[in-house]
Order: sequence, then structure tokens, then C-alpha cells
Amino acid sequence: SIIANKEGPDDYYPVANTCYCVLHLPNYSNMETLREKLLHAIQFYEEFGER
Repeated sequence: SIIANKEGPDDYYPVANTCYCVLHLPNYSNMETLREKLLHAIQFYEEFGER
């Protein structure tokens, strides 16, 4: 499922809840910001929590 959050500025990133197979997406101001944030989150997911 994908949930579009009604709030959240363009500097927020998507958040995944893998236990429930849910992706929370902020309400970005345009499609280019959505694309940029989503691709960045996918590209760097393996580094999350390793520091």
C-alpha cells in the first residue's frame, strides 16, 4: 500500500513500514521532488542505521 501524507515539506523522505508493506509518501510540491527523494531513498537504503 502507498499512503500519501497530507503534511510534510519537500525535505522529508519517504518512510517504509516493511512489516505492513506500506510506503508513506509526503505530499511533495511537484513530481520531480517525488522522483528525486524516492530514488535517493532507494539508492541509500542499505546505509540506514549502520552508523
